[in-house]
Amino acid sequence: MWVESSQGVVLAVHELSSSDRPSVPARLNAATETERLDFRPTIIFCHATGLHAHTWLPVAQELEDDFRCVALDFRGHGYTKTPEGISFSWAEMTQDLLAVVTALRQVSQRGDSTSPSPGSASSPPVPLLAVGHSMGGAAIVHAQRAMPGLFEKAWLFEPILPIPSASLPVAIAVSGDDSRPAAFSRRTAQAIPQAELLSFSNLGHFGPQEDPTQIATSIREWFG
Repeated sequence: MWVESSQGVVLAVHELSSSDRPSVPARLNAATETERLDFRPTIIFCHATGLHAHTWLPVAQELEDDFRCVALDFRGHGYTKTPEGISFSWAEMTQDLLAVVTALRQVSQRGDSTSPSPGSASSPPVPLLAVGHSMGGAAIVHAQRAMPGLFEKAWLFEPILPIPSASLPVAIAVSGDDSRPAAFSRRTAQAIPQAELLSFSNLGHFGPQEDPTQIATSIREWFG
């Protein structure tokens, strides 16, 4: 689907867990979205700088039996429609993620008002989870700081957080190389009270693309 963000950006949001997933997102249609509501826990995947939503596809394919997997193209990436002369600050990347969460919640609420089960108002809300890589991981932490309780849990691979502060149950995954992202991530894990440090000594900064199966297994274990 397409989601409007700040500064005129129109975000491309992709369903990664559908067997008939389109390569280009269809325009959001309220009736269609409600008809195909998915009540599995939803994971929002956030890519690293220079990548795009579909780089998470191999990981999502390992998880789709138990989770609805959704990914966005941040501004300046993938199919997202990005006007010239806008900001690419991480504050604006965070706004992109918040816009997608808002759109997903609106679709879910429409389902709650029209469906007697399992999305009825009396049913517990569908858990919203987050997985991020590098810049995408930072966007998740900043979004959670802006709206506490936004995500039930998060799994992050080497999030780039120069000021490591957050409050959410979060797994911080770190590669085995000596890069700056790995160093940032170790400090981040030490600074967050509810963080669990996960080590992937056999992988580098692009671990999610290097070994999707290993990454998916860790994500599944963390989300339970």
